[in-house]
Amino acid sequence: MKVTELAALPNGWTRFNLSVGGFVVTLYPPLARVANVEGVVHVSVTTDGQRVTSAHAEDGPKLLAAAAEDNARTWQFAVHEPTTFTVTYTYTLPTEWNSDPNNPIVVLHLPTQVQVSAIHFHTE
Repeated sequence: MKVTELAALPNGWTRFNLSVGGFVVTLYPPLARVANVEGVVHVSVTTDGQRVTSAHAEDGPKLLAAAAEDNARTWQFAVHEPTTFTVTYTYTLPTEWNSDPNNPIVVLHLPTQVQVSAIHFHTE
């Protein structure tokens, strides 16, 4: 879906004339999950008009920042003018979980937001 086809965007979102054509679905980084690391990572993404040429985390926990950068580098787009934009990755570890504990929940609001949740890791 092209973001420009959306009638209204939630607060804080902006419109981009970018259509994401392919990417690797991100997962919760295993070390971050075991360490119970949650947080928000802003990744500055630069494209050459089709692929990501640079992905740099501007903030966020290091374990999450590395995973967010790696994921952003997998994105491919429909042909467009080269551009730079920010993607917000939000990683959460809820204590209550109503899904398969072996699978994360990934919500994509491409190209500007990615939310990843996994079951909270705890020891007995």
